[in-house]
This record gives sequence, structure tokens and C-alpha cells, in this order.
Amino acid sequence: MGEKTRKNPVGTTDLLVRIVAVKGTCPIYKPGDSFWIRDGFRLQTSPGQSLCLHALSSLMPFYRALAGGVSPEEMGLPCRKGKGACVQCPDAVDFTNGGTVTFEIFPVENALSEIQAEMEPNAL
Repeated sequence: MGEKTRKNPVGTTDLLVRIVAVKGTCPIYKPGDSFWIRDGFRLQTSPGQSLCLHALSSLMPFYRALAGGVSPEEMGLPCRKGKGACVQCPDAVDFTNGGTVTFEIFPVENALSEIQAEMEPNAL
């Protein structure tokens, strides 16, 4: 419960970044992977999880505003479903044979309600 309203030392809300789609083949991410942006600057991953610097560049213009309370709608980034903001990594999959990743970024209070909804038996 304390996590739900957690404000970090710089006065922003922590963010959950979840991979919602991969077009092509990404050597780092698969749908369902996630990581956190804590304290306005600190990346937190699961043990052994890698992060892609190219993909992180797609988050950089938006994460501070989202953590500060600007809504995805105000930024023109709402996902079709969910309560987060959608951004996409810059890999030009059609030309590189790589993979383009779509991220959904949730402020922690929205992330927790989204995760709880997915865990309910009728959510499937």
C-alpha cells in the first residue's frame, strides 16, 4: 500500500515501463517484460535483465513529465488500452531486420491498478 502513493526524494512518482509489443525480433525485450524508473532517474530491473540504450532513447523525452503528473492524454501518448503512455523505440525494423518495441509507461498508482486488473480471473 505504501508503494501506491510513493513519491521519491525529487517529488516525482515512480514509473513502471512495460513492453507491450515487439514488431520483428528484438534481442533484448519480449512482450510482458518490464522495468522501473525510480526516484526520477534510477533504472531498476529484474536480476539478469538487460536494457537497450536505443530503446531508452525513446523514453527520455517523456519520462520526467509523466513522473511529474502530466497525463498521457496531455502529451498525445495514450495507449489504446490501459492507463499509460505508449512510446516506440527507434529501430527501423523494416530496414534493419531487427525489432521495434512498444513500451507502455505507467505512473506507479496506475501501474498497480493495471497489474491488479490483469490478475483478476475474469480479466482474460
